Amino acid sequence: MQPAPLTAILIVEDETLVAMDIIDCITEAGYQAVGPIATLPEAVHIGRVGVFDAALLDANLGGETVDEVAAELTKRNIPFAFVTGYAPETLPAAFQHVPMVRKPYDHEQLKQVVRNLLTRHESADALAPHAKSGGAEKS
Repeated sequence: MQPAPLTAILIVEDETLVAMDIIDCITEAGYQAVGPIATLPEAVHIGRVGVFDAALLDANLGGETVDEVAAELTKRNIPFAFVTGYAPETLPAAFQHVPMVRKPYDHEQLKQVVRNLLTRHESADALAPHAKSGGAEKS
């Protein structure tokens, strides 16, 4: 019997040291890190077709906003949070409701946000079990 796969968290972050810290935090919490993804084209692509359970997005990659990535995740019903140094009001109106972790953060804060994302997502899946059969890969 194989062990259950770890819950996978997509990391979209262009600052190497921050990405490494997020990965350390995620793996310390028992999750599998996917990434880090540091460029917008790659982030959009993996947002469309990648297999992961939730995502942590820097709001800005190399001067470009990650709105398109957030839109792809929303379409696929994949929960995500922003991990950013920007103020909440700088996020697009469509994503003002999305959880946000302000840099600098502490590991416990980040872990709690991930747990909340996954719990909220599991609750939504329990209410609408037919939604998972929509043709998208694992969400």
